[in-house]
Amino acid sequence: MPGSNFKEALLKKILPDYWQLLIAIFIFFALMAGIVVFSLKITNGHFVYTQDDPYISMATARNWVRYGVWGVDRYRFSSSTSSLLWPLLLAICYKLVGVHATIPLALNLLLVCAVFIVANRLLKKRSLSSAWIAVTLFAMILMVPLPLLVTSGLEHALHSLSILLLLFYGTETICRKGRLSSHDTLMLGLLSMFAVMSRYESVALIAVIILALALRKRLLAGLFTAFAASIPIIAWGLISIHYGAYFLPNSILLKSRVPAVSAVNPMGIFLTTSVETVMAHPFLPILSLFPLLYLLFSRMQGDIEPSLQTLNLLFFLMDWAQILFGKLDSFYRYDGYVIISGVMVIAIDMDRILRGQVTGFGFRCKLGVAGNAIMILTGIGIVSMGFQRGVNALEALPRASANIYEQQYQMGLFVRQFYTGETVAANDIGCINYLADIHCLDIWGLANMNAAKLRIQGDVNPQTIGDLVKRKGARIVMIYDTWFPNAIPSQWTREGRWVIPFNIVDGDNTVTFYAPSPNDRDKLLRSLRGYSSHLPEEVLQCGAYTLGQTRIR
Repeated sequence: MPGSNFKEALLKKILPDYWQLLIAIFIFFALMAGIVVFSLKITNGHFVYTQDDPYISMATARNWVRYGVWGVDRYRFSSSTSSLLWPLLLAICYKLVGVHATIPLALNLLLVCAVFIVANRLLKKRSLSSAWIAVTLFAMILMVPLPLLVTSGLEHALHSLSILLLLFYGTETICRKGRLSSHDTLMLGLLSMFAVMSRYESVALIAVIILALALRKRLLAGLFTAFAASIPIIAWGLISIHYGAYFLPNSILLKSRVPAVSAVNPMGIFLTTSVETVMAHPFLPILSLFPLLYLLFSRMQGDIEPSLQTLNLLFFLMDWAQILFGKLDSFYRYDGYVIISGVMVIAIDMDRILRGQVTGFGFRCKLGVAGNAIMILTGIGIVSMGFQRGVNALEALPRASANIYEQQYQMGLFVRQFYTGETVAANDIGCINYLADIHCLDIWGLANMNAAKLRIQGDVNPQTIGDLVKRKGARIVMIYDTWFPNAIPSQWTREGRWVIPFNIVDGDNTVTFYAPSPNDRDKLLRSLRGYSSHLPEEVLQCGAYTLGQTRIR
């Protein structure tokens, strides 16, 4: 039959060329299905992301679509995210299909598939075999691990895709012989703009590419790339200043590890924090060891492609830019783009090593054999460490989702029930703004300029925090005490605490509820008692509101 012949011909064409891609996607979705199902079991059927931060982007996108306000709450502008493109993509989806909590999940699933497709094409372009590509994609799934980027609900899969495209296209553009075409220059500029809109930290790789173009005397391409990358930064900075905010998003200013120029001994602080980061997160420095060794041994043997040399060097510098200037955490979300790029670079390098033939019997031959042996052992060690790191993260994903459900998600439901339309002071602001309609006072500073200025100026103390909460008229304060050492006003009264077990992602396992004035105390006590029976059983409740309440453990 014609239809049957067409299907057979289609399968004969697709399977030989794309079986490795299809297998990778199948394994990834199987892992995702298992993680989601298990997470739903321990969150009472609620799909909850593994961070509070995605709810900041979700609330911002919803408020922009419904109320025309780019802010965490619908009452004022706030620049609270490190990505310009991610809330915009969410807003477009909300406009098309309505506001749904699973839209970041669906977008990230599609973006990971796009990462697979792009990675497959880039590796094929480098003449890697289908089997080796299959191994590479599988390593990518476990070493990042990719399900973590999806369940985080944030822009990290989008950022990884943009960096992958920029890293490889930038390498090709730098190494291209002859005069660059206008198409090459335009594409590099657009990819740079895409990357910086995905996350601001893309500036590090863009700066290295511009420097490499300048060294190759391709000044026009470098200038255009710088111009294109700066457009979204400048445009958003001017909008932010217009609304009374900083030029850069608060999240970058507050979470960056670069010390303020006004700080005492800023260089000493920077070196100390860099050493602490390397000690706390050793995998990224170890990952950078492979391209460094490859560059060293290949140059000593006199056998290296210019494009491969550039690719390894760009990755090495990008890796260390993230280590020295970017944010890292124990849950690996910030370094996902580095790991994806690193897996690709190692796969290409290892392919060259395994396929290489050393001839002759002189010193260079012995050097080549020794170098290749060291490289293979180093690669095996890095991949083994990455697998262990990734498996540990995959095992923790359901518990991370449970953490958010037991704490921030419950805080959101609590204020929605008892404090709708009122001013709520908090330091974790995602879920409470996505689930409830409140006036948000973020005393940590992501969504409040007054609090951000206090933190940047190092002026956080009981007097300044108390004045800020009083001036804004907050009726309740929900914070982690450990985030405000020696800065909690004495006039606040502590009325209750929720303590979650097995915390791995929340800023603290205990959230404390304060009444900022005597007039707010009775309502807070009644509200906490009224909500106590709705909390998950695992949450330990303690404080003034639990006295005489036999139903509270």
